[in-house]
Amino acid sequence: MSISNINNKEGLYEQMFQSATIGILLVNEQGTILGANSYVTTLFGYNKEELVGLSVDRLLPKALRAAHAVHRRSYQQKPTARAMGKGMNLQALRKDGSSFLAEISLGHTLVNGKLHVIAYINDISERQKMEASLKDYQTRLLNYTEALELKVMQRTQDLEKALKQEKQLGALKSRFVSMASHEFRTPLSSILSSTELLAHYLQNGSQEKGQKNINRIKNAVHHLTTLLNDFLNLEKLEARAIKYQPTPTSIREWLTEIIEEIQPLLKDGQQIEVVQNTPTIIAIDDYLLKNIVLNLLSNASKYSPPTAPIYLELTLIDATLTLVIQDKGMGIPEAEQANLFTRFFRASNVEHIQGTGLSLTIVKRYVELMDGTIEFQSREGQGSCFVVRLPLPD
Repeated sequence: MSISNINNKEGLYEQMFQSATIGILLVNEQGTILGANSYVTTLFGYNKEELVGLSVDRLLPKALRAAHAVHRRSYQQKPTARAMGKGMNLQALRKDGSSFLAEISLGHTLVNGKLHVIAYINDISERQKMEASLKDYQTRLLNYTEALELKVMQRTQDLEKALKQEKQLGALKSRFVSMASHEFRTPLSSILSSTELLAHYLQNGSQEKGQKNINRIKNAVHHLTTLLNDFLNLEKLEARAIKYQPTPTSIREWLTEIIEEIQPLLKDGQQIEVVQNTPTIIAIDDYLLKNIVLNLLSNASKYSPPTAPIYLELTLIDATLTLVIQDKGMGIPEAEQANLFTRFFRASNVEHIQGTGLSLTIVKRYVELMDGTIEFQSREGQGSCFVVRLPLPD
């Protein structure tokens, strides 16, 4: 049966039917193909004679046929038009056994009072590939965009961090220049004036006054040496040029060296009271430990009045060496204690006393290099207590 016979039309409708660039099938209630246009033969590889009388379910893979028969009967009970793009996407089966993805839209008509279904079939395999390719491209573009945004964000953060560090470095340089010019000028002026007075007193035979000026020169030179050592030690720490190298150390001999070295820096009447609760020999980096203790003792002396005692206690418990350095000095204002280990920081109540503001920064770096911790308690006008805990190597 042909479309022209069904519609009692000649030529024109048959030409339109056969020349359509979409597959068209006419199927009866039993699912038997009654008619097919030329494009269907191109899609499925059958000739027209093979298609007519064939069950439409044969154009589907075997696994889908039973389900399709159910859908077909359901559609016949309540037929509705399904426009292209709103129809079903199915795997269609060619005569040679290959398959393709087909988009199917449906229409229906009555022929001699019986329902007939018109199926419009289009091969959308290439379109699906293009859509999949487009989706993949969109996904990659989205990922690239997100990655680019993340990179821009990271670069922005890096630039902001670099700018902040540059500003901080600029501020540190300004503080360093200001501090250095002041700290170096004072001892140099003292050396110059003391040298002139020393020459005068030596010419006049005053040995006692001459000795006082010699002591002033020594103290000024020692202060300059301390300044330079602070800068050099900090530079070495920043460059990671100092390594932790524990070796067996005689604590008694080490303490003797510490007391001898700190003695010239103490004010009149100041004494270091030492309590040692450690074995005679322990494995420690005596150089780093010496720098930690000397810096803390020097600060305790500097910020304490004459005759005020300074306490140094060493205790070894559970492979941890604990150092306690306590003084009865000026103490640190509570509001400023959070900045105590910041480079060049000096509390407001010690600005009249010489100092670089680097010693505690250096101490903290030494302690961290030894995997230790440092903490303190301080009350203004009552003194400070620093506690250093250093784990000893196995």
